[in-house]
Amino acid sequence: MDPVTGKVREKEHIGSGSTIEVQAKKTEELTRNANSMEAAAPDVNIQGSRERDSQKTRTLKKAKINIMENMPPVYAMKGDIFDEVELAEDKEPRESVEMKDIRLKIGRVQEFLSAPMPPLSAEPRDEEKYREELKASCQSAGLLYSDLVASLEEWLGKKEALEDYSRERYEVIRLMKEQIQGEAERFEASLTDYREMMTGSPEALEAKEVTWADMLRHERAEQIDFDAEKIKTSSEGAGTSDIIKFERQGKTYYFKAEENMATGSFSELAHKTAVEQDLDGKLFEGFSRAVNDTIRSEQGVRLWENMRDIFNYMRADVTHLLDKKASPLNAFIRSIPKLHRPQFKQFFLEAYKKENCRSIAGESAQIKEGRNLSRRNVATSRLAKLLGIEDLIAASRTVVIKKDGRRIRGNVMDQAKGQEEGAIKRIKSTYSEEAEDQLICLQYFDLICGQIDRHYGNFLLDTEDKTEGGAKTINGICAIDNDMSFGNMDFKTAAKGVNRLRRLRQDMVKLMPEKFKSSVMALEPSIASLLLRDLLEPDELKSLEDRIKGLQEYIQKADALDEAEIQKKLEAGESEAELRDRKLAKLKFMVKISKEPAKKIRDQYRVQSAAGMEKATLFSGYFTATEKEYLDRIEQRRAELKNDGPADQA
Repeated sequence: MDPVTGKVREKEHIGSGSTIEVQAKKTEELTRNANSMEAAAPDVNIQGSRERDSQKTRTLKKAKINIMENMPPVYAMKGDIFDEVELAEDKEPRESVEMKDIRLKIGRVQEFLSAPMPPLSAEPRDEEKYREELKASCQSAGLLYSDLVASLEEWLGKKEALEDYSRERYEVIRLMKEQIQGEAERFEASLTDYREMMTGSPEALEAKEVTWADMLRHERAEQIDFDAEKIKTSSEGAGTSDIIKFERQGKTYYFKAEENMATGSFSELAHKTAVEQDLDGKLFEGFSRAVNDTIRSEQGVRLWENMRDIFNYMRADVTHLLDKKASPLNAFIRSIPKLHRPQFKQFFLEAYKKENCRSIAGESAQIKEGRNLSRRNVATSRLAKLLGIEDLIAASRTVVIKKDGRRIRGNVMDQAKGQEEGAIKRIKSTYSEEAEDQLICLQYFDLICGQIDRHYGNFLLDTEDKTEGGAKTINGICAIDNDMSFGNMDFKTAAKGVNRLRRLRQDMVKLMPEKFKSSVMALEPSIASLLLRDLLEPDELKSLEDRIKGLQEYIQKADALDEAEIQKKLEAGESEAELRDRKLAKLKFMVKISKEPAKKIRDQYRVQSAAGMEKATLFSGYFTATEKEYLDRIEQRRAELKNDGPADQA
C-alpha cells in the first residue's frame, strides 16, 4: 500500500487500543460460547478427562480437514516437499573454508555496528575526550574492515579452485568488496559531517543511544545540495506525504522524506494529524463524536469499512452522494459546511492513509510500530542489484538533500518506465516471454523481501506501440512502491502466503530462469544482511536471512524431486528434450492453473481484477490466452524441440 496514493487493501481495521473502538459482535459471541461451555462442563474425573481429550483430538482433526478442503487450490501444495525427500550427503551444498572465514569476519563487523557510539559532548571540556574515543573506535572499525576485505580478496583469488564458486557468487562477493573498501576509506572522514548533522537533532536532544550503524546509515547516503546546484523542484502530494520532483543531469527523480510507521491508538493518530493540518477544533470534535456515535449504533461493527467508503467518496469529491442515514459518521460528513470541506478532506485522507498503512504493515508484513518505512524501498532496490535483477525494481537510494538551508534525509527514486495496468487493461495485450520471466522472478524476489502488497497498482508495464489489430505486447515490468516489506516474517509464514504474497508451489520452481535461480542459490545471507545493515533493524535482518536460507533449501529439494520424476519418465521412454525444456513447462503450467477453480469469493475477485494474479497465466486475469491457444503452443513447441533440440534455458 502506498501511503501517498492511498491505495487500500482488501481488509482493514481500527486498532483496538483506540478510544474510537470497534465493538466486534463476533468476539462477543465467541466469549459467550466459551462461558457457556465452561458452565456446562462436567465434574473433573479421569474418564471425563479422557473423553474430553478424545473429543478435542477429533475436533482438531476435523478442523484441519476443513481448513485443507477450503484452502484455495491455487495456493495448495502436494504435501510438504521437505518431508518427501532427503538429499544425499554428496548433494548437500559444500562450503569452502574461505567462505566460512568471510562469514566470521562479517559477524565481527556486525557486532561493532551494533555497539553505541560515544555520546556527543555537551561541555567544551569533554571535547578532547570525545575525539579520542571516536579515533579509537575508528581504528577498531578500520581493523575489522581490513580483515573482512582480506578474506574477500582471498576468496576472489582462489575462486576457480573452490567448490562453492559460481559466477553469481563471484559477483556478490565482488560487490561486497567494493562497498566495504569504500566505507573503510571514508569512515573517519564521514564522522565530522555526521556529528554536525546530529548536533541539535531530536536523537541528540532526547539523549537517544546512537549506534555505529546509524553513522553507517549516514555514510552510505548520497549528498545532494539543491541550493548549491540551483536545482529547481516541484511538489506533489500534500501534507506529510509531499514528494519533491526534480531534474538532475538530464534525468527525472522523486524525493520523499523519510517516514516512520505511526504509533499509538487511532484517536491519538487522528488528533496528531489534526494538529499537523491545523484543523478547526470544532470540526475535529464533531468528527470524534460522529465516530463514537457510529460505534454505539448497529453500524459500529463495520466502522472501518464505513470509513473506507468515505475515503473513496472523498477522493472522488462526491461525498454529497453518501447515504446520510447509513451512519452518524456519514451524516456528519454530509453536514460539513462547503467552506470547511477542503480542510476536512485533507485531514481525513491523511489520517486514514496513516492508519491503513499501519494496519497492513503491522498485521501482514509484521513491521513493528514506529519503524522506518521509506528505507524499505532502498533495501528492495539494493537487494535486486545483488541478485542481478535491478531492471525489475524501480531504482531507489538513500539521499540527504540540502534545501533552503535545511538538511532532509529521505530516498530518491528514479522515474520508472511504463504504465499502470489501468491504462492498458481495455486493450488486448499479451506478455512477451521476457516479461513472463520477470513476473516469475518477481514472485520469488517478493518472498525473499517479505513483500505483501504486490498488486497491479504497484508495478508498471512497459508496452510496445499497437500492432496490427490493436494488440499490445508487454515487454517488461518495473516494480514500484516497495515499502511493505522486510518485516519480521519468517520463511515458513512467507511460504504459506500472506495477503498478496503467494504461496510457494513446487511446480513453479522449474519455471525460474536459470540465471536468477543461480543468483538466489549463490546469495550468502550474511552478505545480504551486512549490505542492508544501514536500512533495516537487526531483527528484520535475521528474518531476511531466514527467508533466504529457507528458499534456498526449498529450491534445492524441489529440484531433487523434479529430477527424480524426470528419471522415472525417461525410463518410460519420454523425450528428455521435452522433459527439461523450461518454455514447454511454462506453457503446461499455464494450462494447469487455468483449470484450478477459485473456491473463495476473494479469489474469484482476484481472478477478475488481476490483483492476486494467480489464474489463467502466471499473474494476469486480463492478458490471457485461451486454453486452446496454449495447447496449440505446446504442440508447436514440441515440434520445435524435435527439429532443433532444447533452447537456451537461461
